[in-house]
Amino acid sequence: MNDSNFRIEDIVDSIKIRQQLEERHEARIIKYETDGSNEGQLDLPRDEDTKPSEIEFTIRNDYKGDIQYLVGIGLHLLDEPHFQYNKLVAKKQDLTKNLDKIQKDGFEKIEQNKNRKLKEVQENHDLNLADIQRRKKKIITTKQDAEHEFGKVSERIGRSTPIIYLKSKWVERLILGFLGLCEIPLNYQVFANFLLPNIETYILASLLVIAIPVLAHFSGIFLRQYKENKHYLLYFAIIFVAVTALNVVTGFMRTEYISQLSEEAPSFSSTTFIILSTILFLVGIVVSFFHHDKSQELVEAYSRYQSALKTYEEEIAPLNEEENSANKDFLDDRKLIEEEYEKENKKIENLVIDLENEIKFLVRKHDSILNTFKGFEKEIDSKYKMCLSKYRAANHRNRKNGIRPACWNKVNSLELEFHKKEELDPNKEI
Repeated sequence: MNDSNFRIEDIVDSIKIRQQLEERHEARIIKYETDGSNEGQLDLPRDEDTKPSEIEFTIRNDYKGDIQYLVGIGLHLLDEPHFQYNKLVAKKQDLTKNLDKIQKDGFEKIEQNKNRKLKEVQENHDLNLADIQRRKKKIITTKQDAEHEFGKVSERIGRSTPIIYLKSKWVERLILGFLGLCEIPLNYQVFANFLLPNIETYILASLLVIAIPVLAHFSGIFLRQYKENKHYLLYFAIIFVAVTALNVVTGFMRTEYISQLSEEAPSFSSTTFIILSTILFLVGIVVSFFHHDKSQELVEAYSRYQSALKTYEEEIAPLNEEENSANKDFLDDRKLIEEEYEKENKKIENLVIDLENEIKFLVRKHDSILNTFKGFEKEIDSKYKMCLSKYRAANHRNRKNGIRPACWNKVNSLELEFHKKEELDPNKEI
């Protein structure tokens, strides 16, 4: 509990209570001045009367009703802090008797709680670091393996960089595709001899469009890398002979097809068609040749190493950052647990002091409420005496004999309920 946060306005609506009392008081002044004037004209109460008149009893009862109105509000507000006060006083007495044991048990409990939390944080941190280290190790191992393999291949080959003159694979594919398209009009003339519909003729012609670039592609590889694989030279020779033979056959078929369409001798001979097809095939071989290195093993090892190196450079930095962040969070968590431990430890050390402060707070709260209602009671008593004075003054002004009755010689104060209650004394009770 914090004394600085205590405000009586938060508990007692003084403005509302004072406003209601004032409204009642003003109404009574008007009423009883009138009653006083009326009684005065009748010379009542009589001069020799020693007891107050009935109207004075009514005035007193009205203001006693105001006191009871305060009691209905104030006692309820006093009960809660008074009950808590008695409860805390009893608690302090028990605490004082068993302080050593209570503090010892409390220290042990918070120590156990701290160790449990530290263990949980440590275990979670270890699991998190293990996962990060596992991912880092995988990336590093992949890079090291690729680097080791590339080193061995480089040492055996005698160089560390592939020699490729035409580096773009899209340029190679574009050139080979263009060569294939060039075969369409030439091959259409061949398959037109079969007297098939146009669509089927184009389909058959397209088979060579696909076959020639593919064969040229692999022929270039076989020619470029035959030193690494001796069988490649044989594969190249077979493909080259087969394609040349195919060019010879298709060349004669093209010439025959043109001869059938025209009575005149064709302007292109079979040799011309054979040379054109062979040139297209040779261009494809040259493109493929310059697009590949002499050693496919070096190219593959180099590619794997570059891929692993790129992955390492892209992923190792975020993993290191994640590891640093995990270590920072771990230290922050430990610090927070230690701070909570120190806070709880201090709380146990100050059990008696904190309890005494709570009791003092309740005393202040109780006494502030009590003194507030004592103030209201005094205001009501003052208003009662003022109302009684106004009544008597009006009565006296209208009396025929001008004599003050004997019962006016004394004015008794109201019975104040809250003034019967004593303030709590923390020094005495504690």
